[in-house]
Amino acid sequence: MIKKRTSLEVCAYSFICLLLLILPAMMVRAESPQGPDSWVDRDRFPEAYSILTSDRILFPGDVSDWPLKIDSTHQLFVDDFLISEIEHLTRQFHQPVKHPGNPLMPGVPVAVLYDNKSGKFRMWYSMNYAESTDGIHWRRPNLGPQGNRIFNSPGEVRGFIFNPDATDPQRRYEAVIEKRANEKINEKGGFYAYRSADGLHWKESFKRPILKRTYSYMNPGPFWAKGVGDTCIFRYDPVLKKYICDTKFNLYFPKEKIKQLGIVQELKPRLRLRAFMESDDLVHWSRERFLMFPDRLDPPDRQFYGHIGFVYESMWVGMIRTLCVIPKGFKQVDIQLSYSRDGRHWSRPRQRKPFIPLGTDDSWDADYLGPVKIKPALVGNELWFYYFGARNANREDVKNWSFGIGLAKLRRDGFASLNAGQTPGQIVTRPMTFKGEGLFVNAEVADGGWVKAAVLSRDSEPIESYTLDDSIALTRDTTKGRMAWKSNKELVPPGEDHLRILFRMKNARLYSFWIDSPSDPPPPTKR
Repeated sequence: MIKKRTSLEVCAYSFICLLLLILPAMMVRAESPQGPDSWVDRDRFPEAYSILTSDRILFPGDVSDWPLKIDSTHQLFVDDFLISEIEHLTRQFHQPVKHPGNPLMPGVPVAVLYDNKSGKFRMWYSMNYAESTDGIHWRRPNLGPQGNRIFNSPGEVRGFIFNPDATDPQRRYEAVIEKRANEKINEKGGFYAYRSADGLHWKESFKRPILKRTYSYMNPGPFWAKGVGDTCIFRYDPVLKKYICDTKFNLYFPKEKIKQLGIVQELKPRLRLRAFMESDDLVHWSRERFLMFPDRLDPPDRQFYGHIGFVYESMWVGMIRTLCVIPKGFKQVDIQLSYSRDGRHWSRPRQRKPFIPLGTDDSWDADYLGPVKIKPALVGNELWFYYFGARNANREDVKNWSFGIGLAKLRRDGFASLNAGQTPGQIVTRPMTFKGEGLFVNAEVADGGWVKAAVLSRDSEPIESYTLDDSIALTRDTTKGRMAWKSNKELVPPGEDHLRILFRMKNARLYSFWIDSPSDPPPPTKR
């Protein structure tokens, strides 16, 4: 005879079954800091993360015929984002030219601002301040009892922000300084925010550090780091309307992996990566997420030591401090290029050559480079990149390294170009809608070369009076050349539809184009 269970017994039985089902999961969650949830397949690193370093995999869709809305900012050719068709053209990435007078002065530059109206340069460097009328020769004004030192507190500047349109005039300038803990004055170690109305007189924005400082290891034990790494860079993104922290994260490497990669000189078993956080107010931050990784196109000992991104024209451009230890047997750091179309997902050119390379073995910047923590200065038709450099005279004592400030100059928009040789080549853009009537290009044209433009419908059909036969060829080197046609200077308005631009060229380099209201361009200058 089967005994009938009471309702209480049924409930108890059901509860026990449910508990047996969820208990293993609860136990795993309780152990997650040391258990399976914190496990990382380091044997597959960095190969396993290649999906996050590939444009083709991260953005698998073909958008070459998708309509695009552009404004009057310059459209660059660092990637294929704008291109629908391309023929007989090659992409070339360019390096800025180092100034022959480098190093300009000793120190580590934090930020350099240039006022186009006054022609005045301002530099913040090594907790100090300097001014210049030519960007080459600098003077250090006496600012009072502190001389030309602007930060009295010891530390290192990890972020510099200039926002002339700030709602609060006391926050036109902001800085983030990394401080070490000081028990004598009850100061906690970490990153502290400062504000200023003039860039010379600074006050702490908050009593507490905005973030803690940690080594940020992904260890075999506890997974979560409780702070951020030492080479953080803080900035403000005027397009995203967010404060950004680009931070270092270290992945622990077992000795077997170090040996497998051949990194026998590295004293610390780690791989330096970059992570990304954002905030509305410098206080409340999103979680760190991985941003940038070495991949199979990199040498086996490649590491990422720093990264600074900035809004440039219609996109974002960045500079990576890339580290290797194998070539010289000690840590060497150069500067490579990065780019983004949304400010949050970053890519790198497949050609992994330096953007600002190390100097020769006997030069002042032979081993160690780093950019300023702000976008480059636009001076006339050039981008001026200030950076610091050092030579590794004694690798065991970094404090005794001699740091100098250098300058490298690049043609405006000159990060990359599409090049045509003796055989003419061409591109067709994605269908675009825009405001403005003037089509301008930044192009370098060799002897016997030319650049022409045509306007096509969204379906790539020619538009009368805007064909290549109607185009007036551009035959000179210019950073602002206006394209025109035999009977037209102004573009036909796109209306409710979209138009494509066809550029055809011979013996020329095309750096960028843009559509703006008509204006007379300045007289061309040979470079």
